[in-house]
Amino acid sequence: AQNDMERYFLSSLTPLVQMSMAYVFAELVLLANRMSIMSNRRLEAMAFIQAAMEALGLPREIQGRILRYHGYIQRHHNPDMYEALLNGLSRDLVVEMKRFIFGKLLSDSP
Repeated sequence: AQNDMERYFLSSLTPLVQMSMAYVFAELVLLANRMSIMSNRRLEAMAFIQAAMEALGLPREIQGRILRYHGYIQRHHNPDMYEALLNGLSRDLVVEMKRFIFGKLLSDSP
């Protein structure tokens, strides 16, 4: 800053910039927290399923298939996730998205 006017301008902007940075950081923390909660729920459900399969003494091959199935269901059949994703999308974009999802499902299935 070369003169008093520039110093005044810069010093008056500092609190605004700091508040903006704090807001962005808080939003990032909330996003990370939401992602962590969803991940923890999925992991908890998968651990419960794994424990049930082991208690039943299921063969590893069947356990793997069941875990892949439940993983797919958790990723692709969460009603809250679909509501958030599909809210406001055009019909053409929804069709394109579903074609991708179901095409991948068909190509990955045995």
